Amino acid sequence: MRGVALIVVHYRNTADTIECLDSVLQLEVPEGVRRSVIVVDNASEDGSWKQLLAWRAEQPSLWSREFGPSELTSGAAEASTHRLVDSGWEITMLRAQLNGGYAAGANLGLRFAMREPSITDYWVLNNDVVLEPASLRHLVEASEGRPGAIYGATLLYQDDPSTIQAAGGAVYLPPIGRSRHFGKRRNCEDLIVPPKFDYIIGASLFFSKDVIEEIGILPEAFHLYFEETEFCARGKSRGIALVWVPEARLVHKEGRSTGAGSGFRRLSDLSFRFIVRNSMLFTEMRHPAWLMTVLLFNMFECVRHCCFGDFGKARVLVEALNEYWARRGEFAREASVLGD
Repeated sequence: MRGVALIVVHYRNTADTIECLDSVLQLEVPEGVRRSVIVVDNASEDGSWKQLLAWRAEQPSLWSREFGPSELTSGAAEASTHRLVDSGWEITMLRAQLNGGYAAGANLGLRFAMREPSITDYWVLNNDVVLEPASLRHLVEASEGRPGAIYGATLLYQDDPSTIQAAGGAVYLPPIGRSRHFGKRRNCEDLIVPPKFDYIIGASLFFSKDVIEEIGILPEAFHLYFEETEFCARGKSRGIALVWVPEARLVHKEGRSTGAGSGFRRLSDLSFRFIVRNSMLFTEMRHPAWLMTVLLFNMFECVRHCCFGDFGKARVLVEALNEYWARRGEFAREASVLGD
């Protein structure tokens, strides 16, 4: 018997999270598969935690359970679970003590789910996705009886759900420290033969307990961006396959939580900071020969923003490079702990 835990990382944007959860409750789940969703509030501190609890209270439940302090996983401030009446879903609301970044929030949910022996698979999701009803069923069926792999879905644009934002994964370009989404701007009905992905897009990562036992949980040193790139690089180095399931479809409201524009053409200071910093960290770890060209490309991107009047990016570039230099040791230690 299989059990699937969906991990939805929430940070402040309540409307998107609730829309995501509403779509979760409409998912088709194969018979005999246990289903649960764990919503991790990443220390939002804006009142959205209470809004999420109010949304769950509106769902008719068979039973509810509050977890005591001794039952909480490390890093959790509080947690409670409701079992819904009709659908069989269990909804856990889990609040983090601190915001340690996207991967830290996802890992908090994963560690909570891993305590339940009946959970065999995990689906880590951004809160700004809307799931098509058949998406979970296709992922479960595609992974049935296969060795451990990381599965990606078809991400679609919100303004045109017939157009692909990313077909499962992306190809990483080491000389510039950036990536190219496969299938971008193609019609979702077109036949696309997938390349050998370098990583699965982090908005939707589906994998089994066997994968975690082999390569560990998501790397937290990045805070934001590149965590899925490193997670999949670690997996590929140990023979974990990266698989696209075309029929599993999600609408993704790209960049909503970070202020990045659609397609990341217009970057907020927050996005630019972490992309610069983490492209340097990842390159030093995985592609050290390209470290200087990645630095030059980051400088070029800074100049490009300045040419359009965003002169503040020069300050952000310097801050990001200083952070990169200061975090190199921490990143290396985390990679060592994870076995790389």
